[in-house]
Amino acid sequence: MMLAPMFFLVLALALPASAQAVGQESVETAHAPSHVSRSADVIKAATTRRDRANAAIALSYWVGKTPEEVSDADMPILAGLLTEDDDVVRREAAGALGSLGARAKPFIPQPRCRDALIVSASLRGMVSA
Repeated sequence: MMLAPMFFLVLALALPASAQAVGQESVETAHAPSHVSRSADVIKAATTRRDRANAAIALSYWVGKTPEEVSDADMPILAGLLTEDDDVVRREAAGALGSLGARAKPFIPQPRCRDALIVSASLRGMVSA
């Protein structure tokens, strides 16, 4: 008979500690940088064109495979890669935004010339490439 009350006492003491651990874990992951953010940092920190290109290609592939993992906070980061000097980085960023579809439309910059208009329109899905 004493075993049942002792079990509930141990359970009651253990629950708050495990709930606190779960709460602490979710706080840590909530502040962790996203995959897009970390990848953009790698691209910008890369010292060779090859490393930048590989990181950009990997990011574009990841976004294409897991678009649901890309948050609205990641959109400006991807759009910011469109202004990089490296053409591979720009191309892969455009591809990543294109694979996000309508969600990415507000983040695509306005074109300044005819060629940019064609690229922008194809990203927005208005014309076929």
